[in-house]
Amino acid sequence: MNSIALVLVWFFTFFPCLSSSLNSDGFSLLALKAAITTDPTLALTSWSVSDSNPCHWIGIACDHDHRVTAISLPNKGFTGYLPSELGALLSLRHLSLSLTTTSPNPSTPTSSMPPLFSL
Repeated sequence: MNSIALVLVWFFTFFPCLSSSLNSDGFSLLALKAAITTDPTLALTSWSVSDSNPCHWIGIACDHDHRVTAISLPNKGFTGYLPSELGALLSLRHLSLSLTTTSPNPSTPTSSMPPLFSL
């Protein structure tokens, strides 16, 4: 099922006219959702491609332009990896995420991440 989610994220990223009007930050977060293989608290169930932006999703804070400024999902018991798409969150300043890495993703260099105030 994880591979299906990745295909959907890819499809809607490259064919946005066929998808909802979810902004680019939302698609980056959906890549994170697809990379998380275990979500025991179901914290990511509100994250949907049918939304216009991710600003009302659990654990997400945005600025007035609907750009993601913070991801706060500590102690959720996630397993998975950080996808390279997080580097596209240019307004991200705070990241609080408990994640047990199941498969390292070497395509996610920390240099691609925006400058964070807290990690």
